[in-house]
Amino acid sequence: GYIFIGVVFGALGATTISMLASKIDLIDYPGPRSSHFHPIPKAGGIGIALSVFFLCFTEKIPAAFCLPVLLISVLGFLSDRYKISPKYRFTIQSVVAVLFIQYNNIFSNQGFGISIFFILFIVATTNFFNFMDGINGLAAMTGIIAFGLLALFSFIILKNHQVFLISLILTASCAGFLPFNFPRAKVFMGDVGSIFLGFVFAVSVVKLSFSINIFLCLVMFL
Repeated sequence: GYIFIGVVFGALGATTISMLASKIDLIDYPGPRSSHFHPIPKAGGIGIALSVFFLCFTEKIPAAFCLPVLLISVLGFLSDRYKISPKYRFTIQSVVAVLFIQYNNIFSNQGFGISIFFILFIVATTNFFNFMDGINGLAAMTGIIAFGLLALFSFIILKNHQVFLISLILTASCAGFLPFNFPRAKVFMGDVGSIFLGFVFAVSVVKLSFSINIFLCLVMFL
């Protein structure tokens, strides 16, 4: 059921933004570093984020996970709409990463040094994923592969039902978004999709990483 729901959310988000982008100023105009040559709607990944919030509601996933990813998705949407400067985006991402580490007891369980490393890992992964948006199909295909493998690993090896469901619905929502972005982009994922995916992948890895071997294995999925 969640596979179908994820595909629908991914496709509906892309469709809705494609129709409304010009009216609400969600257009990506090409610049010197752009890989496209014509204005293209952005923030089409909003359905990807909404699929996780649907899951948070139906599966009663703890606020320690849902609240930080909600803040990141809001930051992504505002960045798409108002072009928030990198300095402020980095600061807010760092604060949200600290909140996640604190509310998920990483400081107490893993210690200060490991916690600082995880904070840097979360912020870095968030922005690495964001960098892929704007290249047709890359962010969505990467999402399908990374979260698909994360879903399998969390289900078969670690028996973590929560991360399995989150990864499953994100794999499906990326698949639902992909036809709108590949082979020719009708809409970009935007920060609301790409920053969100990078953050969720990173915090999921942090939650599952009980050893360095597991951490290294999970990182390679991306």
